[in-house]
Amino acid sequence: MKEASRGQLKPGLLKSAGIISMAVAVSRMTGLVRESVLGWLFGAGAVFDAYVLGYRIPNLARDLFAEGALASALVPTFTRYLATKTREEARELSDITGTLLLAVASAVSVLGIAFSPAFVNLFAPGFHAVPGKFEMAVQLVRIMFPFLVLIALSAHAQAILNACHRFGIPALSASLFNVGSIVFGLTFGYWLGPHIGLSTVRGMAIGVVFGGASQLAFQLPSLWRAGFGWRPRWNLKHEGVRDILRLMGPLFWRLLRCRSTFL
Repeated sequence: MKEASRGQLKPGLLKSAGIISMAVAVSRMTGLVRESVLGWLFGAGAVFDAYVLGYRIPNLARDLFAEGALASALVPTFTRYLATKTREEARELSDITGTLLLAVASAVSVLGIAFSPAFVNLFAPGFHAVPGKFEMAVQLVRIMFPFLVLIALSAHAQAILNACHRFGIPALSASLFNVGSIVFGLTFGYWLGPHIGLSTVRGMAIGVVFGGASQLAFQLPSLWRAGFGWRPRWNLKHEGVRDILRLMGPLFWRLLRCRSTFL
């Protein structure tokens, strides 16, 4: 019996691994295209430095709140709910965690926009030496910080789909961010920018937000087909939420230490 189970499991496991590997390869290629486009547009200089920092600050929050600690805590908890609870109880947990994540990411985004001069001064105090560079970086941080809300919800959808053993769409969704940020960024910043008074770098920053929206939208049909739409629910005393928060705590601080060391 065990041998038969292994024989049935292995092809499915290999298929899933192959799908994920292919999706990651596509993501890497589209990421390379995105970096090439940025290099072509800005080269090496103050504008590119400001753009990189403007993206780096909300992306750090993304690693901490979304695709890092959240995914590591949500997937095992939600998988346990799917195996031991009813479908409605699993759906309730999905709704509550999605609502909580939306609230936290929105609050962090608002604070990030409000305190963006302090963040830029913390990460790149040398920007003051070049006239206009510090102000440009602050503006780009403010434009790109809402990306955190979209990418956090995308990470939530990805975790739910992975727990439901649907790996292809979540793995491929990162490519949609790269493609979306390129297409929308070039549309707003390069083609329409001169006609609507929008600089190229600001247009590319807006493209990052639309890239996050593309990554989320790409996963929604699969999420709905899996039976997990979303409606607002708030219950911090929910057992599953407490389990997720307990798991997230140590993971969050570990990621924070790693990122602070890197920075």
